[in-house]
Amino acid sequence: MKNYTNINIIDIDSSYKYILEYEPTSSFVQNEKIGWSFSEKSQTIEILDEYINAVRNENEWHKVVYNELIVNKDYLPTNENNEIEYKSANIRLYFPKFSVDTYKNDVKYALSIYTWVHGKKISLGNYIIDRLNALACAPKKFLGDEYHEYVDFSIIDPWELSYSDSWKDFRSNVCGEPSDINALGSILYFTLYPVEFAEDSYIMMDEFQGGQNSINISLNDNDYFNLHIQPDLNNPINNGEEWYPGIHCSLKFNSAYESIRDYLSETYNIKGRIIGEYEMVVKDKDDCYMIIRSKRAIINNLNEYTFTKKDFEGTDSEIINILGTNIFNSWDNYKDGLSIICSLSILNSANEEILYLKSNELPLSQELFSYFVGDRPINYINLNEIEDMKLYNINVVNKTVNKIIQIDRPSDSKSNIIQPIFFKARDVSDIIVHPAVTEYISINLDAFKSKVNTFMIQIEGCSFPESGRTSSGIIFKIVGSKLPNKVKQGIYYVLNQDSELVTNGKYRYDL
Repeated sequence: MKNYTNINIIDIDSSYKYILEYEPTSSFVQNEKIGWSFSEKSQTIEILDEYINAVRNENEWHKVVYNELIVNKDYLPTNENNEIEYKSANIRLYFPKFSVDTYKNDVKYALSIYTWVHGKKISLGNYIIDRLNALACAPKKFLGDEYHEYVDFSIIDPWELSYSDSWKDFRSNVCGEPSDINALGSILYFTLYPVEFAEDSYIMMDEFQGGQNSINISLNDNDYFNLHIQPDLNNPINNGEEWYPGIHCSLKFNSAYESIRDYLSETYNIKGRIIGEYEMVVKDKDDCYMIIRSKRAIINNLNEYTFTKKDFEGTDSEIINILGTNIFNSWDNYKDGLSIICSLSILNSANEEILYLKSNELPLSQELFSYFVGDRPINYINLNEIEDMKLYNINVVNKTVNKIIQIDRPSDSKSNIIQPIFFKARDVSDIIVHPAVTEYISINLDAFKSKVNTFMIQIEGCSFPESGRTSSGIIFKIVGSKLPNKVKQGIYYVLNQDSELVTNGKYRYDL
């Protein structure tokens, strides 16, 4: 998933695009210069460490030094030596080539970073940034623009804060999160403003508007509860003597939880005996051809499930053939655009559905279809166990045959290989027609070529279809003898394949 976002700062004429990048790290930080405090005014829990240099008060940022702050260290994660230790994440701010400080002197930037736990707003850091402290980097491209300078900030890892056991006491005692409820799924939220110093604090600059944006804390799709399917073409049975290909279903959920039961209990308050039922559907854009239902099982054993070829035959499952026949019985049933999609229904002990998940859609290509069509299993052939294999020496002679075919040069256009035509190129607004002869006229219709399959030209009620297309326009064959020749000049019409008007112009007979 994307781990960056843009924030635009604008003035009356321009927009300046800044990029913020979030990168979790695997390293642990031992830092005794960290604590937290609660702001009654903003109702915000503020994480304070030695790296921050400001505290935000609505639209003002006051410069601070950690040693001068009063902080609380209760419930922070510690290691076995009772030292404060936590995982960190890196926030990187990229400056555009042309930014606010390019055109304005004495500009600073105020960056604020937030997240939420159990509805409580948490400030992960406030920083006053001087562009002079930016570092150069190799050109990096975001959203079509290149960036060459950045500044870095180290914060506590928001994913760890939200999910890990090391921050469990903090979430419970400071944020008020119940111990058996997962009310998370938050974001990393940023605000960025150009500021200037006034008296004893930094305030927003009047001529510029700052911006805000967010990034998902979980950068891995597997952190979100979802059902994923993929082909499983190696499913051995009967001690490996034969195997049945299948479609494998797997449940993905937050890796902070050891089991699906724990995840469902804390996230959805689903407790007690739980039953799961998988279902697979073969369909295309318009129709459903087959529904296959699995046998029900206790959810603890149902993190994964595979619909095998035996299921498609109804051996271990319930099959509903919507069109009256099993689509996998014959190649005659195959058609382009088929796909497979699976679902999981979670039911309580009273067989009432309480949760429903739908998987990604898997295209049923001809190659994949070939594994399931027919009624025979595929047997393994172990070449290492074949003792009496006969070896044949085959002598192959390379032989090149040159066969010369002579084609007579066409003496005239009646050879049917080349048929030249002669035409006059005209602008769409005005054409000249000669009713006494058959002629080809090319009209420039480039503006409409991509929207029309076949053009027709209508003169005095007579229609003539296009004869060809060239770089100079659409060629029409005008058979003069078919024209009424009653109105010497008037309006002609260019129509599409449905006889609908595309454009028109003026014609004039030249006798």
